[in-house]
Order: sequence, then C-alpha cells, then structure tokens
Amino acid sequence: MVMLMRWRGSARWIILHITLCTFGMAQLTPCASDSERKPAVLFMQHPPLQREVARILVERGFEVDWSAKVTPQRFRKFNAVVLLQGGAYARRSFDALLDYVRDGGGLLICSWKGQHVNDFDDQFGLLDRLSARLRPEVIRDPKTEKRGVTPWGLTFAFTRNIAPSPVSEGVEQIWYPVDGNLAVLSMTMPYDFGDEWRIVVRGELSAFSKPWDFGKALPKERITIEGIKSAPPFFAIREFGRGRIAVCGINASFHFSGGYARALERIAIDAGLNGKRSDLLQLLISTLRWLCEPSLKSGAMGGATTPLKLLTVRKLPVHPPIDWGKLKFGPQPKTFRGIVGARTHLSVGSGTVADYAKVAKALGLDFIVFLEDFKTLPKGRWERLVRECEAVSTKDFLAVPGFTIEDGYGNHYFAIGHRIRYPEDDLLDSAKRCLTTVTPSSVNIGAGKPGQVGIILLEWCYVRNRFQLTFGSYLHSQNPCPYYEFRAYDAVALFTQDFTGRKSKLLDALNEGYLHLLNRGECLWVFAITFVNEPKQLRRVVR
Repeated sequence: MVMLMRWRGSARWIILHITLCTFGMAQLTPCASDSERKPAVLFMQHPPLQREVARILVERGFEVDWSAKVTPQRFRKFNAVVLLQGGAYARRSFDALLDYVRDGGGLLICSWKGQHVNDFDDQFGLLDRLSARLRPEVIRDPKTEKRGVTPWGLTFAFTRNIAPSPVSEGVEQIWYPVDGNLAVLSMTMPYDFGDEWRIVVRGELSAFSKPWDFGKALPKERITIEGIKSAPPFFAIREFGRGRIAVCGINASFHFSGGYARALERIAIDAGLNGKRSDLLQLLISTLRWLCEPSLKSGAMGGATTPLKLLTVRKLPVHPPIDWGKLKFGPQPKTFRGIVGARTHLSVGSGTVADYAKVAKALGLDFIVFLEDFKTLPKGRWERLVRECEAVSTKDFLAVPGFTIEDGYGNHYFAIGHRIRYPEDDLLDSAKRCLTTVTPSSVNIGAGKPGQVGIILLEWCYVRNRFQLTFGSYLHSQNPCPYYEFRAYDAVALFTQDFTGRKSKLLDALNEGYLHLLNRGECLWVFAITFVNEPKQLRRVVR
C-alpha cells in the first residue's frame, strides 16, 4: 500500500510503503532517504497541471509545481520545465529558458492548438530555434481511427510505431486524438525535425497529415502546401548543450492538464480503446526522468518541493455576513469625458490625429476615439492611424484607433482598439470595401456557403483578434438585421449623431431596444457615436 505523508518540520512530501507486521502493526519505511533529492519538475502555462496527474507523479518519486506564467527566476529550482501551451505568449522568456537548458536543465514542449491565429506565433518562434518546425496540419488514420467516442464525440487514432529510445522502454502503443477543428482542441500536431532530433513516436504507416483550412490565415511562411503522406512524427527528443529537450505534439488537455477528466475517459493517457491500453503516461514519465537526469547528477539544479495545495481539493472559504449598514464605500471614481467618431484625412475627414488631440486637450477632454471609414482606409493607413494614436497618447489623454465597416448586406459595425488585426482579403468582398457574405475556405464552419455573416464576424473577432478589440453594431434603424440578432460583438451604439454638417443630426437611437437587450441579460459596452470630420467640429459637440 502507498501513502503520502509530510515529513515533520519539512515542506517535503515522501512516499511511505506500509507493510503489515505479524503483530498487526504498520511499519513505516521511507522509499528514499530525506537527503536524496528527487527530480523536480515545474509545469508552466494553462491549463493547470491536473491534480490526479500531480498525485501520480509524486507517487512515482517526483516533486512537482505549477505556475500560470513562464517565470525564469524559478527555473533553476527545478530539474525540468514543461510548457503546457508550447511557449505561446512567452517569447520574452525564451532566452532565459534556453540558457537554463544549455546549463543542464530539461525542457518538455507540449504543443498547443489554441483557437486563435496568434496562439501559434511564439510556438513557431521557439521551435525555429531548436531545429524543429511545427506543421499546421491535422493527422488522420482511417485504418486505426475510432470516431465518436467520449461525450464530446472525439476521434482517436492508434499507433505502435514507437522507436527504441532512452524514453520508450515499456512503451508499446499509444492512442492519440486526431481530426478536430478550430473550436475543438482534439488535435495531435506533426513536426519536421532536424538531424539533432531522435524521433520516438510516429503515426502508423497508414496515418497521414493534411494542412488545416484554418491555417490559411497564418503567415505565408508558416503555411504548408502538402501534408506528410505516411507516419507523421509527433514526439521526439534531443540533447541541447548540457541539457535535454523533448517535444510532444499531443495537446496537454489529454495528459498533464486533463488526462483524467471524466469526459475524456482516460483514453489517451492510459485506458485506451477496444481493449488496447495507451502507454502515453508511461512515455511522459520516462521522458521527465530522462530530462531531469543531467542536472540531478550534477546537483546544479533542483531542490524544489511539492506544495500541498497542488494535491488537495480546495474548499470554498466561509465569509461572515455583510452588514450593509456599516459598509463604507470609497470616493466616486472620476468620470472621463471624450468623443467617439472622429475621422481624419486618412479616410473621409480632414486634419491629423495630432490636430484632433490638440483641440480635444484644449477642450478638457480625456480621450478621443477615431472611427475612420473602412471603405477608404487601406491597411497601410490603418497602421499609420494606430501609430499616430499611440504617439499622442499620454497618462492624461488617450487616443484610440478604430473604424466603421459594413457587411455585404448593409449592416453597420464599429471596431475599436490598438491591437486590431486588419481584416484579411478572404474576409472581405471582391472590392475589399466590406465584409463578405460568403464563408471563405479558410474558415472551417460553413465554407463556401452564402449568408454566413455571423461566422465571418466570429472568425475575425475571435479567431484572428482574440476579442482584443471592442466591436459592436450601430445605425440599427438602417440595418437589415435586427439589433437583437447580432452575434460576436461586445458593444452597442445607443445613439448615433452626425456633426459633420452645418446642423447636427440624430441618426439613430436604441432606447427601447437597449432595455430589451438588458432584459435578455446581454452585458454590452454602451456607446454614443458622434461623427466629426474636422478637428474644429469638436467644439460644437462639446457645447
């Protein structure tokens, strides 16, 4: 029997083997002396290390911990580091990470198929430095696939194509997730590996890979034209300086971060299908030992221990009742004043961003939001608008770039934000002046079908922009689509005004409609759009 106990006066956990003696008493024997260091592994990024997996690793003699962010200052307390998201959004830490490996540390990269184009940028960048190339492709194996399993209807393939290696002893067969689309994290991703790598796991000879349709939105240099015709590789190891690196193409949600999730039925991690087990857990544990080996021998790294919170089920805190009569609130926050709807010479207006900022500051405004007309705003001008807004913004004044855009049916939208990804040509009509009404082949859902504006909006806002923008509808009285039927947006214009002429005009109001949206539980950012085409028109608006 195995028991987990805490050594008195220490933060360390030890495994005790309990043996019943002839006198009916338990004899406690540590599996290793307290002076011996255990291999310590730091798991980083989301999703977190699953509690059940952490317990297994501790039982197998590891010390483990988890951190949401890649924190270089913690590396050397551990013998190996695991990137659960393949290093996505961690580019600033790559130099420190690779220095750590050169000095003897271990690194396991679990490639991660997120739902956004930008999720892959840093994964590509890290692997580029390691003579490996992530292929934006899906693996299929019609001969071994088992479709529609788990409550999610996932597809798994089977392989015995496992090469002899320092990490594959006792590893005979693996089930791995395949197929999937953008919204389903059910992929195993293949690679091209340089000569420095030793490939451990491939698909069967009947397996192949094919490029994602979604991959067409990636930078051109990352797009693959043809897939791997047979036995695509997805697990490999290599030496790197005094340390070691491994790459796993199976999404961490199927092993370290969720292998024992009830909905996944343990298929990939150990249970398997059709009476055939999966040895993925054994492969991963052997790989972690191999990665930890150099720094354990040198004693230069390690020493971290497993925190108790990683192994225990958290309980909700008990809060005392609130006496609202005695509760004191802070001072009322400042109300920021500004205008949304300025247009410069970059589209249909006049004046520069700096001209507008000068007048706005003189009028005591705290911000100004530009809504250029997309029809006359090519990509180069949009990028210039972003730069000029950043140039005039200070701690006391904010200039925000944005634009208005229509779809092919005449619905009106506005988009605001410094980090907006300009719509690619495949999302636009043939004239490149508005959003298309036909779903392009680069979008998995409904490709080639007309009338799919909602899919286009979701693709642009979510997949390609990660919702790192504010996006909403306006001019509701002129839109073919009712205000309550819009999707993939987080804002709505309550009023739209026009101050570009001699007399101001109220173009649209959504008073009752907004109350309807609130009643439906829609929590939207509310805007009052005021179009101005010249900096001097700001004075009329403020009056």
